[in-house]
Amino acid sequence: MFAVTGTTAGGASELGWSASVYVDIRAFQQYGNWQIQGETPQSVLTTIQNIRASTGASMSLIGFVKDIQVATESVGGGYTMDSYLNSVRSAAGGQIIPSLNLDIYTQDQGAGSPTSYCNPRDRTDCGPHFFYETSLSFLSLGAISSDPQRTVFLDSWDTFARNSTAYVRANAIFQNLTNEGWKHILVKQIGPGYFAPPSSAAGQGANVVNQTKSPYMVPETSMISQMPNNQVHLLYFDRQNKENPNDETSLQVFLQQLSPAQQVVALDNLAAQQADDGYIFAYPVMTYTVFLGTTYNWDANTAVQPNGQSFLKLIESLISLYDGVQTTSTTSTSSTTSQSSSTTSQSSSTSSSTTSSTSYLLDDIAVKLDEFFYNLLHELLVFFQHFAVIVHKPAFVFVEVDFLSHLGGLHDHRRANLLSCDRRELRIGHGGDISSRFHCQCDCVRGLPEGQRDGIQGRLVGH
Repeated sequence: MFAVTGTTAGGASELGWSASVYVDIRAFQQYGNWQIQGETPQSVLTTIQNIRASTGASMSLIGFVKDIQVATESVGGGYTMDSYLNSVRSAAGGQIIPSLNLDIYTQDQGAGSPTSYCNPRDRTDCGPHFFYETSLSFLSLGAISSDPQRTVFLDSWDTFARNSTAYVRANAIFQNLTNEGWKHILVKQIGPGYFAPPSSAAGQGANVVNQTKSPYMVPETSMISQMPNNQVHLLYFDRQNKENPNDETSLQVFLQQLSPAQQVVALDNLAAQQADDGYIFAYPVMTYTVFLGTTYNWDANTAVQPNGQSFLKLIESLISLYDGVQTTSTTSTSSTTSQSSSTTSQSSSTSSSTTSSTSYLLDDIAVKLDEFFYNLLHELLVFFQHFAVIVHKPAFVFVEVDFLSHLGGLHDHRRANLLSCDRRELRIGHGGDISSRFHCQCDCVRGLPEGQRDGIQGRLVGH
């Protein structure tokens, strides 16, 4: 957990509250209705404990509960809703942030209107009354009411904001929620349009955008750039439809259209870009979406990477790698400098024991590699017998090198192996000279063993 006392990767500034690693676990809908297929309340609690033990990170759970709840409702395993959430919050170490759907507020109560957003136990209980009733039901839960930084996440902000009659009530709604006891109010933007919330909003959520080429999923930076700097900026996989119910959602595309190898690339990229693009990524651990009548479920415990490990292992490694440095910008810079200095010292010690007449200083390469290309780079490093600077730098699977040296003595087969990532973009001069700048882009980071996901930054300079 890092204290938000200065500008962070997520854009929070002087908010006076603490932000932890955010994870997306969608456990309950109305009245304790369990949503995670193949899991039990106890198994989910164990998963949360394991993530924290593995990463050391406190976690805030986005959308763990949604819609109206009753503290005494039985949820299985000998738990009531209240006792279970107390155990979950204790295990996670952060906040439980419920989702409050603004569609409840705008529910039309006219004759013959649908009642999907009314109280399922009383279909006449609809609209603003049921909206505030739902909000107060969250505050009846000890894990939420005892949190001094009580935070609620408003779903369907876009739908609400497009309703001109409702939108003019935004400030009054925020004030009413504050009067109920909420300390921080977040809103979820879906896009493509941006609808500014009241200035009292503590933060906003932006959507992930899919694309057909690697890295397949990218942050919606056009949305993030419009968010005030004094707010928390969250990035999440949207599971709601936009204006058109037939529109694809980012979560549905991630689950239905991407292969496991592509999913690895997407998650790595979204985690890596946090500091550069100014957001905090809500890691999808257990969630679901419905598209054209089909439900798509995601459980990082059971979803398997190409290397045979669960996606939960990948998420744990991404949290450890990228979220540990999300303190203030000053601390982040200091940490990076310290790591760079420490590694340089170790590398210098190694280089003094080599007898090679050729030494190279790594100072300008940015890479995130799949297991195969990592082994090729390792072969290159062994050949040169020296590298000096390795720093943790968030970067996608991308290699950019300035070869300023003459490598004419390199055997053809070795040169072909080392530079085979994407031959279409490589330029090799006559006689083995490599003097032109080139880009080499790998497709994914599938199967990276633990400890081999470091960003490497350097420049090859021949002496």
